[in-house]
Amino acid sequence: MQNFNEKQIIDLLKQNSFPIEFFNKDYFNLKINDHRNYIVFIFQKSELRINLPIQFGSLIKLILEKVKDYKIQFNDLNYYPFNETISHHLSNIKLRNTHNLIMKNIILNYKNGISKDELYKILWPNDYEIHLNKIDTHLSNLKNFLHKEINYNLNYSTTNSIIKFDL
Repeated sequence: MQNFNEKQIIDLLKQNSFPIEFFNKDYFNLKINDHRNYIVFIFQKSELRINLPIQFGSLIKLILEKVKDYKIQFNDLNYYPFNETISHHLSNIKLRNTHNLIMKNIILNYKNGISKDELYKILWPNDYEIHLNKIDTHLSNLKNFLHKEINYNLNYSTTNSIIKFDL
């Protein structure tokens, strides 16, 4: 159970587009110990002690520096969610925002997949009309981008509007 300060920190991270979803999932563990004059962030294999008070921008930079090399590996592809990059053999690329959101959400939901409708709402939350062909177009663009830039063949399947990567 989260204490008040831990909840506040996590809410601030979410508000600033920090990919907090990867913590406390199947990928990374995060524990925050709140002390009177400092906070300790405990990650999988390391710890970060931060003296208080601290500006929020500085806090984000320190956390990102600590987790920037965390990767999710599938097949021979490495996805770095905190850097929004992918590497394959010796090639490394920065993902475009939409491509990163697609990768992030399909990986976060790899066990059961993610519905096209749900992914659409994540990618374009302000759209009033849903055009599912936009998802297909962006998935195809992501697949082509990975193939062109790092010679990786991204395979995915869609069954009953549920998208899953073939990891």
